[in-house]
Amino acid sequence: MRCVQLIGQRINDLDYRLTMQEGGDAGMVGDPVALGGIAAALSAGAPPVAVSEKLTLEQAETALANDDPTTARKLVGEFLEQNPSGPLTPRARFILGRSLSELGETRSAAQIYLGYVQSWPQGPDAPESLLRLGSALAALNKGQEACLTLAEVAKRYPDASELVGAADAERQRIGCR
Repeated sequence: MRCVQLIGQRINDLDYRLTMQEGGDAGMVGDPVALGGIAAALSAGAPPVAVSEKLTLEQAETALANDDPTTARKLVGEFLEQNPSGPLTPRARFILGRSLSELGETRSAAQIYLGYVQSWPQGPDAPESLLRLGSALAALNKGQEACLTLAEVAKRYPDASELVGAADAERQRIGCR
């Protein structure tokens, strides 16, 4: 138990140092890991996430919200170079797809969305990735594939009612049967 506490404190210390070196806000550093928390995370195979990693993705999402997909793409690209796999990778890939879409790189965005759905079919952004994939296919004049993909949103994710409705609207817009 003492070892678990020491590991948790060490991770929090590293998180604090990284945050401060990057000019971040010390208040953003997470609370100390609860007793057994780090052991549970490690035994589940989920590595801890540094505050700086979360901050980078938040900055990328803010850039997208502020109509700055170039900055979002740059931030996510750097993030994925340093973190090619990890707990935040799926979200980073989704943000990359969105930024590519907004930059007009439709084919690349479609590839990212397809990769997301294939790699993380139950991920939190999977329903929207499938919807965006269908829209990208329509923009690439792949009407039949777009229609089939958009129909899959309701089949795979019936509980995502807002996205199912958006997929249905997109199907009508592009003339699916």
